[in-house]
Parts: sequence; structure tokens; C-alpha cells
Amino acid sequence: MFEFVRRNTRILQLILVLLILPSFVLVGMEGYSQFTDGAGTVAKVGKQKVSQQEWDNAHRNFV
Repeated sequence: MFEFVRRNTRILQLILVLLILPSFVLVGMEGYSQFTDGAGTVAKVGKQKVSQQEWDNAHRNFV
């Protein structure tokens, strides 16, 4: 088996790249979409989202 790996290193490297590269792309796209979904939202209470402006207003009133 080690002789097979030694003789076919380029093919195995190509297979590894084809397996690893799409996983990085998919994880990156998922992280980016989660980042843009919550843009402007600083907190979530139940199902209601609290925006930065609502947070600032509530904080100002509290102080």
C-alpha cells in the first residue's frame, strides 16, 4: 500500500484537494450568509430581533 502511495502521490494530492477545497468554500459561504443575515441586529429576544438603534434608545432612556 505504501508503494502505491509513493508511486501515485500526484493523483492522491489531487483527490485530497478536490475533497478539501469544496468544504472550505461551503463553510466560508455559510459563515458569510450568517454574518449578513444578522447585520444591524445586536440581540435576539425570543423571535424578536433588537436593532442597534433600538438598543441605543433603550440604553439612553435607562441612563
